[in-house]
Amino acid sequence: MARHAATPQVQERGPRAAEIRTTKTRAADARPVIVDVQDAQWLEEAQMIAAATGRTLLSAATPQAVERIHAALEGLDDVRSSGARRRAGGAAAILIHDRPNPLQNHPRIRAIDIAPDSTQVSRTLSQGGVLDLARLVGMHDLPLIAVYGAVGGAGTTVFSVCFAHALSGDYPSVVLDASPHSLGVDIALGKEHSVSELGVRTLLECNYIQLLSRAPRIGKIPIISQAGTQWQQPALLGSAACVADCGTLRPGSDDFLTIFGEASGNSRGNPSVMVPDAHVVVTIATVPGLMYAKRLCDRLADHWGVDPLVVVRDFAGSDVPHSLMPVILQRYRMRTVRSDAAVARALNKGEPEHFLHDGHSLVRSADSLVQEWKKDHTLLVKELLGADVPRGDDALRGDDAFRDDDVARATDEGGAA
Repeated sequence: MARHAATPQVQERGPRAAEIRTTKTRAADARPVIVDVQDAQWLEEAQMIAAATGRTLLSAATPQAVERIHAALEGLDDVRSSGARRRAGGAAAILIHDRPNPLQNHPRIRAIDIAPDSTQVSRTLSQGGVLDLARLVGMHDLPLIAVYGAVGGAGTTVFSVCFAHALSGDYPSVVLDASPHSLGVDIALGKEHSVSELGVRTLLECNYIQLLSRAPRIGKIPIISQAGTQWQQPALLGSAACVADCGTLRPGSDDFLTIFGEASGNSRGNPSVMVPDAHVVVTIATVPGLMYAKRLCDRLADHWGVDPLVVVRDFAGSDVPHSLMPVILQRYRMRTVRSDAAVARALNKGEPEHFLHDGHSLVRSADSLVQEWKKDHTLLVKELLGADVPRGDDALRGDDAFRDDDVARATDEGGAA
């Protein structure tokens, strides 16, 4: 199993030719950067960051440009076409803006606000704000994968760690103990049901680099505990691939809104709201477990517009035949894994090396799902770039600028999209 991205084949000779080919390859599957920036200096820096990261540059500086991009984004959610559109969620593009823009609330957009009062890029241009913006844009599309348990004891922690391990071959990765009911567990220290030793102070006093360096680890995977406070989603998502261990969710609960920042009435354009790129529901091979998983999938799909994957933990003595499982789950994709009591014991003892390696069946299953997400995400980005969208310097600062009433009306419509 490949653990690192393959090096692109280069026809031309020399390091410069290799650099050009690598940039072209990355641009083909990386989220494009949409720019709506009035400040001339910030506009130039945003364009340079897009070029340096190999991302296609799009413009959203006029109402006509916004309409074309919005139509292309809506086309991605046409469920009558590709099944990948129902499997891959999250952002298909990055918006950099310094004024209200109707696209900032779209669920397929990851918005970065660089206005003077922004909480995302708080430093000025001369004080290092460009570095903050470059980190938020990033060289790679770092995913956020949400893992939910349909029933207690299904194994969300184990699968979260396995997903993070599978991602770590290509990106820095982290597991977030994101359950709103969690005490802040130190699972990496073998203390699954105790109050976290990280504590609230560690989260509040650290920046994202210090937080990742101080966190306890399972193998090489940092474990960030919510510990009764908000984990720093925007900073973490700009620095690492994140797997959110959401714990056990009741099918009718709104806990997943709390986890991802929507419970306070925030719109999806709010920087504190995160939209997962993929959803995984873990359950056990019993009829009630499968029925709870189906109900939870329905709830998640209705809200996010993305079909979760169901991981069924099969165990010795289960009386549910494999042929019945897809009948209960209906349209939702399913993977079965064999229950391994030694894994739970190793996790509780803080000895992850007994299962956290590429040869273990759980890690192999997680890696195959990660590769599937990458293909789906690449397809979405390519379809967006293949649509009629304004590219390059086209109308980046055109005379046909937004009027105030245009912005207010379009922003309201975008928030309701």
